[in-house]
Amino acid sequence: MYSLLGNTFGNLDRNETTFLAGVAAKLRPGDELLLDASTFGNDAEFDPFKPGGMFATEVRRRFISQGLARQLGVSTDSIFAEFDSRIGAKKGASHVPGGAENDIFDRKTKRVALRVRYYRYEELCGWIEKRYPKLKIVYKQNYLFEDWPNFGVALLRLRREK
Repeated sequence: MYSLLGNTFGNLDRNETTFLAGVAAKLRPGDELLLDASTFGNDAEFDPFKPGGMFATEVRRRFISQGLARQLGVSTDSIFAEFDSRIGAKKGASHVPGGAENDIFDRKTKRVALRVRYYRYEELCGWIEKRYPKLKIVYKQNYLFEDWPNFGVALLRLRREK
C-alpha cells in the first residue's frame, strides 16, 4: 500500500490527471493507494482572509511564508512581516469536474506559493471510477469539519485491478 495524505493530491503542481495516470501505470495488480482530498459542499466559499479562513492563524501564515521564502531564497520572517500586503489568493481550475482551485501567490513576484484544490466528494469518486477503470475504489468516506461545515476531507483507498 502506498499513501498520499495531507491533501497532497489537492496540492499537486501538475494536474490530477497526469498524477493518477502515472500512479495507475506503476501500480501492480493488488497494489493499493490510500489518499485523502479536501472536499466542499454547494455553499462553500473560499475566502482565506475572512475570520476563521486559511490566513486567520499565525501557524498558517508562517506555513505559507516559509514555503514562499524557500522558493525566493529569502527569510521567512521577511515574508511574514509583509503578509497582508504581499500574499493574495485567486481562483484557478481543477482538472476534476466539479473541483475548485485556489492559488495562494506572492503579489510582489507573482509566484504561486501554494495551490489548494477542493473537490465535490461524489464527483471526485465518479471521476476516478470513470477515468481510471483499473483503479477500483475499495473504501471511501467523506468526513466534514465541525468548524468549517461546508468543508471536509475524503479518504479513498484505491486498488489496482488486472
